[in-house]
Amino acid sequence: MFTAAERETNINWTDLDAGVAHVYTCQPRMMRKLSKHPQARCIQRHLSEDGKITGEEYELPLNCIRIVSGTKRRVSEAQRLIAQRLREFRKDAVGVTAGSTDPTLGEKP
Repeated sequence: MFTAAERETNINWTDLDAGVAHVYTCQPRMMRKLSKHPQARCIQRHLSEDGKITGEEYELPLNCIRIVSGTKRRVSEAQRLIAQRLREFRKDAVGVTAGSTDPTLGEKP
């Protein structure tokens, strides 16, 4: 088995890969996530001499790969108020059909 410092995940793709990412991982958590992913296809499993899984290789569409900055977005008080009003508007508009002239639509029982 690998030490914590040796367990890694590598994600590779090139412009020639036709929208497919290749993922190699030794991290058990990532292996579980990829094994449950509906679009990930396991292409190779690496085993130790005693038969334990030490790593896996997957292919999955590039649109399944997302890299986030890890920093929270700062929102001004004005933006926060606008977002709150929008949430309230959407909550009140549930059940209302666009272009409908029926005044009873959207009323709560």
